[in-house]
Amino acid sequence: MYLQTLRRFQRSATLWLVLASLPLLLAMGGGSEGPVRIPELNQDFKVVLVDQQGVTTALTSFALNGSSFVMGQVGKAKVAIPLEKVKSLELSYTEGKLMDCQVLLTNGKTVRLKLKPTLAATGKTSYGNFSINLREVSKITFSH
Repeated sequence: MYLQTLRRFQRSATLWLVLASLPLLLAMGGGSEGPVRIPELNQDFKVVLVDQQGVTTALTSFALNGSSFVMGQVGKAKVAIPLEKVKSLELSYTEGKLMDCQVLLTNGKTVRLKLKPTLAATGKTSYGNFSINLREVSKITFSH
């Protein structure tokens, strides 16, 4: 009899322990919510970004996928253009693995690239950290 009571108590205690720790375990989920980490680059790039809805945002500490380069493809070649050589990016996305990007360089020349639409544009606003996938962006203008 004593042994049966002890087993019931153990089962009951285990059940209560699992139920009590459930909120803590669920809160540990690794969702994409929370602060955006802004990479520290050697140069502080200042841009004005316009998204697909026409919302304009001024950013400092701008980076593309954590780097100071626009990385994409010209034909079959991979290229990396330093952000200090970029005056603006005009982006257009249609469903697919790559998107079109027209890069206006500070020397006045234009380069057409294909970019991954999942690349992240990050920076700091006057109200907090900022991140957006390039597929959601229509234009980025640099102020050098």
